[in-house]
Amino acid sequence: MINVIVLNKPKFYVQLRRANKIILYLTVGLFTLIFVISLSVNYSITTSLSRLRLPNGYYYRDFSPPSPRIEFSVGLQNNGISRVSNFNLYISLDISYFNITDLSHHRHNIFKKQQNFGSIAPLSGINATFIGEDAYFDCSYLEHIFNHSDTMVDIYFLINITFSYRYFFGTIPVDLSFKNLDLAIIECPTCML
Repeated sequence: MINVIVLNKPKFYVQLRRANKIILYLTVGLFTLIFVISLSVNYSITTSLSRLRLPNGYYYRDFSPPSPRIEFSVGLQNNGISRVSNFNLYISLDISYFNITDLSHHRHNIFKKQQNFGSIAPLSGINATFIGEDAYFDCSYLEHIFNHSDTMVDIYFLINITFSYRYFFGTIPVDLSFKNLDLAIIECPTCML
């Protein structure tokens, strides 16, 4: 008669194998979750930025002193599943001109303002108005421009625009900047200057 000895695997090895499977499933599950979330965030940010509108229907400007003013509507559509928070718009205006009396090029900042539009709920949009009044303008320099406009040529108003907001529970900052855009490219049939 032949005796067969059956070796039982120790409990330790069984538990180790079970722990390895759990770790593997958790790793694959977390990787899949991170992958899906990153695709969702990428899609949401890309589509939101493609639906950013400035101006979004309304635009007005009048740079004549003593009460210069600029207004325009801003639109942003949040197509994602997370709230867009801390939506800020920073606008800066420069004037650039060539002075024919001293044959020199000049550039001066005449306006700066940052406005916060709050947050945008998921799958919704915002249409707000940016308003820049005389308190944000360098009115003394604008008066200088208007008083000496006969000695200036090639006058350009250049706008710098920066959009910023936070996405996906405030963890992903998004900043988009446009620098030195000629204000004349924005059509405005009701604007002065």
